[in-house]
Amino acid sequence: MSNTDLIFMTLIALLALNQFVIRTKQWEQRQWLFWLLQLSSVLFGSWVLIWGIPGFEGQLNVINWLVGLLFFYHAARNYLRFQKFQRSQKNNR
Repeated sequence: MSNTDLIFMTLIALLALNQFVIRTKQWEQRQWLFWLLQLSSVLFGSWVLIWGIPGFEGQLNVINWLVGLLFFYHAARNYLRFQKFQRSQKNNR
């Protein structure tokens, strides 16, 4: 397995972990988990956009953009869920 494969699989695993935690609503009881996911999404998205995944140069550079922006999309969508959760908590008081 090359470094490109390892990095790409790690990024996919991080996206899958993000989906798992958000969909199981584990973050509602553990706010630190939500912020850890947010931080990792922004950091890894930035890393992919700035440096790119090794082996995806030239015409394949579009994959770097897709993966990087996917991390930012997840961060934005997660934050919208967080705001919805906060509003529901405020309304339940």
